Amino acid sequence: MTIPTQHSKTALVTGATGGIGWAFSRQLAAAGYNLVAVSNQYDALESMADNFRNRYGVDVQTICIDLATQGAAQEVFARCEELGMEPEVLINNAGIFFFEQFQSLPMRRINTMMELHMNTPTRLCRLFGEQMAQKGRGYILNISSICAWMPNPGLHLYAATKEYVRSMSEGVRYDLMPYGVKVTALCPGGVDTGLYNFPEKLVRGLVRWGIFTTPEKLARRGLKAMFKGRKRVIPGVLNRLFILLVSLVPTKMRLRIVSRIYKCN
Repeated sequence: MTIPTQHSKTALVTGATGGIGWAFSRQLAAAGYNLVAVSNQYDALESMADNFRNRYGVDVQTICIDLATQGAAQEVFARCEELGMEPEVLINNAGIFFFEQFQSLPMRRINTMMELHMNTPTRLCRLFGEQMAQKGRGYILNISSICAWMPNPGLHLYAATKEYVRSMSEGVRYDLMPYGVKVTALCPGGVDTGLYNFPEKLVRGLVRWGIFTTPEKLARRGLKAMFKGRKRVIPGVLNRLFILLVSLVPTKMRLRIVSRIYKCN
C-alpha cells in the first residue's frame, strides 16, 4: 500500500526537521499533502519548507515553537486556525532520548521529557481530534517505542513516557473511531538517527542485520499502518521477537543485565 495521493489535504508533523520527522514530512509532501511543519529549529524549518515547496509543489507552513513548554499545543492549534489549515493527518513525532541514572537526573530534563512525550501529544490529540471528529475523518499517528514494554535502568523515564503514549493512543482510538478518526501507535526499536552515539560502522551493521532501521523505512511503515487504520505497529520481526523474549526473562535478571551494560558504557 502506498500513501494515498492528495492535493488539497494537510498533514501536521511535529519534530519535522530531522530524522524520522523529516522522513514523514518528505513522504507526505511527495504524496501531495500540504504540510504544517512544527519544530524548534527555525533555520532547518525554513530550509525544509523551501525544499519541499520547490520539489513537490505543496504548501508548507512552519511553526517554530518549543513543544516542551506548557501551552505549546494550544498555540500550535491556534496558529493552524490563523493559517486556515485543518490537518487531516497529525503525526506526533517530536521527542528526546537520553541515558541517565534517575538520582542524578535534573528536574529540568524530567519536565522536558514529560511535556514533550506526554502532555503536548495528548493535548494535540484532543484539539485536532475534536476537529477531525466534527468533519468525520482523520488520522493520528503517535510515536511510542518497544521500550514501552521494557522499563530499564537509565531508560526508566523514556520507557514510562512511551508506555503512556501507547496506552493513550489505544484508548483514544476507541473514543474517536465512531467519528471516522483512526489513531495508530508506532512502536519502533532502534532507528539510525544519530541519537545513540554509536560508531558509524556499527550502525551500518545493525541496519544491515535488521536490528536498526532507517528513518525513511520507518516512516513508510508507520504511514502505511496509519492509513490502513491499524491500532499499533511494531516494525521488524526481530523487534516483535525481542518483546516476547523480554517478557519471558524475570524482571530482576533483566534489570541486572541492563544495568551492567550501562555501566560498561
